[in-house]
Parts: sequence; C-alpha cells; structure tokens
Amino acid sequence: MNKSQNLSDKLLSESDGQRIVKSILKHMPPDAFVDISVMSFWTSGSRWARNKATMTSDHRDIIVRVERNRGLGRPGLAHTNQIDEESLKGIAEITDYYARINQPLGEPSTGYSPRQYALNTGPVWSEKTYNRNPKENSELISSLTRESIKRDFISAGYLESYAGSLTVFGRDKWGFESTRFGKLTQAQCSVTVRAKNGSASGWAGESSYEIDHLNELDIASKALEKCIASLDPVRIEPGRYTAILEPSASASMFKLLVSSLGRIAAEQGRGPYALGYDQSLNRIRTKLGLKIVDDRISISHDPFDSRLGTLAYPAVEKIQYINKGILTTLANYYHHAPNELVEDNVSLMRKSFRVEGGGISMDEMISSTKRGLLVSRISSLESLDPQSMLYTGLTRDGLWLIENGVISKPVRNFRITESPLFVFNNVDQVGETVPVFNPINDRETLLYQNQNAIASISVPPVKINDFSFTSTVDAI
Repeated sequence: MNKSQNLSDKLLSESDGQRIVKSILKHMPPDAFVDISVMSFWTSGSRWARNKATMTSDHRDIIVRVERNRGLGRPGLAHTNQIDEESLKGIAEITDYYARINQPLGEPSTGYSPRQYALNTGPVWSEKTYNRNPKENSELISSLTRESIKRDFISAGYLESYAGSLTVFGRDKWGFESTRFGKLTQAQCSVTVRAKNGSASGWAGESSYEIDHLNELDIASKALEKCIASLDPVRIEPGRYTAILEPSASASMFKLLVSSLGRIAAEQGRGPYALGYDQSLNRIRTKLGLKIVDDRISISHDPFDSRLGTLAYPAVEKIQYINKGILTTLANYYHHAPNELVEDNVSLMRKSFRVEGGGISMDEMISSTKRGLLVSRISSLESLDPQSMLYTGLTRDGLWLIENGVISKPVRNFRITESPLFVFNNVDQVGETVPVFNPINDRETLLYQNQNAIASISVPPVKINDFSFTSTVDAI
C-alpha cells in the first residue's frame, strides 16, 4: 500500500487511480499499446445460521491489471495488489517481458486497438449502501430470525453491502488514449427458512444498488411463508407437466440462453446456432435473423438502463439479443471482432439482461392451469449436451401442484431435464418483468469483466407447456 493512500478509505478514488496509471506508464515506452485497469473493492457482510449470527466481516482489496500487446501473438498480462512505486514498476516490466516472448519470431508488430471505454454515470452508486456498517447488519439479524424462532423453524442467510471503483486506461496504435473512472454499490439480502425435520424449505432474496430498496423483513417473511406452504410434500409421478416458473426459476433458464449466444462457436459449426455450410460463401452460416424461440420473447442489454445498474464498460451500445423470438445478436470478443469485420459488442461477457414481459399476473397463470406445477427455484444445472443445450438440474425451495386453477398441495422435488430452447418454444403465458436476486460474488468478475452487479437480471415469470420433470429427488 502506498503511503499516500489513506488506510481508512474503503475505495481508491479517481485521483488515486490516475496516479497509479501514470506510475505504470512511466516505465513503458510512450507508444506502447496498453490496457490498464485499477480496481478497488469493499465488502461488509453479516451471516447467520440456525437462527444465530455466525460471522461479521469487513473486507477491502485492490487489483491492478496491466495488459501489453505488441501486435501479433498473445499479450503480456499481469496483476498485482500492491500500489507502491516499486511494485508498479515491476508489473510494467513483467507485462513487457511476456509481450516480447509471446511475439512470433520475425513477425512485425501490426498494431493493436484496445477496448474503448465509457463508464455509466447513472444511478449505480448509493452513499447509504456505502456507509452501511457491520453493526447495523448484526442488529438486523435478530429481527429477521424472530418470527422463525417463534414458529419453531430454522433461519439462515446473509446481508451484504458491496462497493467498487474502477479506473481504466487504454492506448491504441494511433496513440489515442482513453481514461475513465466509475464506481458502483450493491446491497443484497438472502434468507432461507427450513423445517427442523428437513421436510420443507423456503427462500427469498433481493439485490439493489440502493440498500433502502431492500425490505429485509419482507424478504424474511416471504421465505418463512414459502417454508410453511412446503410442509408435508407428497410424491407424484415424474413426467411432462405444465410448469409455472416463478421469476427466480425462469431466470435460471434465461441465463442459460443468454450465455450461449456466442458467434465464434456458431461460425465454427458448434452449438445450437450453427446453421450449416454455405458453399457460395465458403463458410458456415449461423441462425442470425432466424426465429429461435417464441415470438413473445425479447431479450436485451442496455448498459445505461438504471434498472440494471451496470457500469457501461466496455460495450456502450444497447444490445438486442433476441427480438420477438428472432436471433439478432451473436456475441464477439473484442480481439475477434476486428478480424471478422463485425461489431465489437462483447455481449457474451455481459450477463446482465432484461426480458420483456407480458401483462399476465401469477394469479391469472395459476387460475388458468388445469393441472401443473408451480416452481419456485431451479438449482444445480449441469450441461448434458452442448449441441442442443440440454441441461439437468433440481427444483428447490418450494414446488406445488396446481389442480383446477388452485394450488392444492406441496410436492416432492424433481430432477428436471430441459433445454432453454425447448422451454422457450413451448411458452403458454408471459408475466410481468421484475428484477431478480442474482449476486455475483467474485469481485473482479463483478466489476471488471461483466459489470453486472445490481439487480442485473430482470425477467418475467413464464408458463411453459410440457416441461420435463424426469425423476423425483429426496431434497429440499
């Protein structure tokens, strides 16, 4: 830690980031093609289990990332968490060394265009979130567990406040330099309530950049209500049922769909979006421009949408993944896009998204269902077949049988075997879009790679025909 850095500061300021960048550049040639990221993080959290507080923490960290490119070959890349002058000189020398040894022998440097930066200045920062202290969280835990104790249930969960700052610098082959600074906050609360005999479980959670947007007592109440509603589940036969996926469950399927939208795999003939080889074009065609899901499904990422709360970096344009069922975007990585003469949207690295909803309420979905299952959450998803995007996973934290338009009884959990492409081609109804709990706990991924953090996914509940529940499982 540099002596000039105040140890009481939770984050590096904009001037701190600029000073670190200048210190690194002093030890590099003035025409070097370089990307520099200076990240700082602060997390304060409290956890509880079995109705008792178990941990309170206050964690701070710094990551300085330097990438140096000489044109051809892989770039030199190094990280450090030390910001004294000697360490910054060392990381500059290390990246230069690796950039040189990665340069193909005898090959001239062709130049390098780093990513361009534009950081969101919208509502992604909250002073109240930043100023939340562990003592406040600890005092709140007793209120969150009181009703569970009274009803003789077991409560567990966590409260967490997060903040991060980011300074980014890039210099391209024409000498153009770009420096940006941004910061964000995130507050999140997750509560699980279980029966003492292990027969039932309920969960609720929320996340937002603004801690005042969270109603922790309401979250705890919802988790308890779901647990009570899940008591004494019955076993029913597996099969294909009409399924109503609550927002947390539908988000799991939508995340699989969005994360699969890669251009490189499709152009190499891999995955579900490769169409076939076109002899006239002498290349593999993709399904861009074709309908791949129900026409009520539209998915986009808008980096300046305050409802998502992201730092708009490095992509600065709105990305429309799917428009009324039609595939409109396949993602490129920044180093692939210039070679293919296509847009550098970096959308595969941006997991925050919004799914446009319909006007159907959950009550209307249930009342219009003759026989089906209401799914609270889906977990433990694992790939079975990448080509068809077939996955298997488990329902959890509440599964209920619907008969003749009403919820009749809780049922044992199922293993599911489904593809999001199959699921979203069997849509019956689409509900209203709401933000869902989707924390990303890896700090560097949160701030640097995806910038997804706060209420980063907004999806509707969906009613699906012929959802595949393949076997019962003894799990809650």
